[in-house]
Amino acid sequence: ALSDNGMTFDEEILKFVLDDMLTACGCEVLFHSTLCGCRSTEGRIENARFVSKGGEFEIEGKVFVDGTGDGDLAAWSGAQVETGREEDGLCQPTTLCFRVAGIDRQAVANFKETRRALNDAYLAAKAAGELDNPREDILVFRTMQGDVMHFNTTRVVGKSPVDAGDLTQTEFIARRQVRELIELFRREVKGFENAYVSKMGTLTGVRESRRVMGGYVLSVEDVVEGRKFDDGIACSTYPVDIHNPSGSGTVIRHVPENDWYEIPYRCLVPTGTGNLVMASRSISATHEAHSSLRVMPVVAAIGQAAGTAAAMAAAGGVRPADVDAKELRARLAAGGAFVGAAAVPPRRVEQ
Repeated sequence: ALSDNGMTFDEEILKFVLDDMLTACGCEVLFHSTLCGCRSTEGRIENARFVSKGGEFEIEGKVFVDGTGDGDLAAWSGAQVETGREEDGLCQPTTLCFRVAGIDRQAVANFKETRRALNDAYLAAKAAGELDNPREDILVFRTMQGDVMHFNTTRVVGKSPVDAGDLTQTEFIARRQVRELIELFRREVKGFENAYVSKMGTLTGVRESRRVMGGYVLSVEDVVEGRKFDDGIACSTYPVDIHNPSGSGTVIRHVPENDWYEIPYRCLVPTGTGNLVMASRSISATHEAHSSLRVMPVVAAIGQAAGTAAAMAAAGGVRPADVDAKELRARLAAGGAFVGAAAVPPRRVEQ
């Protein structure tokens, strides 16, 4: 499918949109620079250190926002962090998503039948010992291109997402799994005879790594009971979704029907730090609760709240922990965020 200007509807379009948004609001942006450390005194971050092609440099700030996804700045500044599940520290497995093109559109017109055929071939190959993949099934999605399908099917277990050596091995293992799968599909599934891998993730996707402990630790009971909070700044209906950290199987527990749970602002403010706000999946939560809040729409809402709170703290000369949660919720609601029914002003309907 093409847009009016002839460009495909995919993540490449988003890059143009984000470039325009950042330019319009006057942000100072610096690509090709990697966080490599910080200086912190008595729980307050004085600067963040980066490395680029030009060497190392430091950036100072009143308030810092950690959007690394893995809680790097928080961990390096001395915040309390936890990793993985309680019994053994293992995190949810990583997955390299990929897309397959060149599929015969007519042969796969019935998506349910195609999905069944893919799973039958996969399970038979696993039973025969032909695949090195602990995932229990094939997870496949249609795309806006009829001859392209998206697969979320590889699974790498037992590797640390915050260790460079483990991450390197993860890349090799995941790509090998992709190669085994496309060879299987071409050989066994009708419509895939001429299929090929058209795209893989730039990196193997990480579901879970560090969790930075804050003023409140979101629990699995908060999620499955749909609990609300006076300082709730983001809402979610996504279920507990734990991919087995050590092998096959996925645990699913749903939020109550027609309900949601809220994430307190306190989960975004690490304990023991004076000027840091978290804007990623690595907020204060248990392993089980984290499996629900880790998805992109929820993290986008967390990021909006974190950025707004950081701006309020910097402008007001206060610590992030002292930001007025009621005012924060009001600002988020005014900006179009859903932060709970009571916080959202009624919409005016034009007759």
